[in-house]
Amino acid sequence: MTEAEWLACDNAHEMYARLGQRMTPRQRLLFSVACGRRCCRVLPSAPAYWLERKATLDALCLEAIRAAEEQCDGADREARLRALFDEVSGSSWHGLHWDLHAAIRGNVEHFLGKYQPMPATAQEQASRDAADLTELVFLADLFREIVGYAFRPLTLSPSSLTPAVVSIAQVIYDENRFDEMPVLADALEDTGCTSEAILAHCRADRPHVRGCWVLDLILGKR
Repeated sequence: MTEAEWLACDNAHEMYARLGQRMTPRQRLLFSVACGRRCCRVLPSAPAYWLERKATLDALCLEAIRAAEEQCDGADREARLRALFDEVSGSSWHGLHWDLHAAIRGNVEHFLGKYQPMPATAQEQASRDAADLTELVFLADLFREIVGYAFRPLTLSPSSLTPAVVSIAQVIYDENRFDEMPVLADALEDTGCTSEAILAHCRADRPHVRGCWVLDLILGKR
């Protein structure tokens, strides 16, 4: 796979097969956590008598995902994660506890495996393929969001790592304020940064997640 193919690829399975081994344990965990966040946002609809329980599950899942993110940065959240997982495991949402377990354990393969071709009628397969394609494109973009330019890792001049730039990046990272990535691009430009790849990534109209390669580059995370 060439750099051009990597940047254009929408086949998450191929991307992982070719370059998944380059992901650090932290990147694997944050990739899975981002998938877990997406799963929590699309919990199945519930009958009226389940709505209260669904709200509780939403809160439990998001708390577990936040705890996993904090663990990436060195906090000891293992006991809390086990307790939260046990609570979710007692729910009646089929498969949710496995998605959450995969998210907090960095199991990239679990989320890729959710979108494998399966025997079905032509109509079922067509419907499944359309849904899977959307998710596989999301996963491919997520690989690029976290791994970045896998074939030629980019760097920033020390002159661009001003207190203002680092402060903006830290706030975005700590508070998940990814809608402020364009502000970070402006601050980088003010320091003389001319990297089209870095500036374009910050300004791209696409989801950003914790583990974003530009934020990690600025904050010195791996």
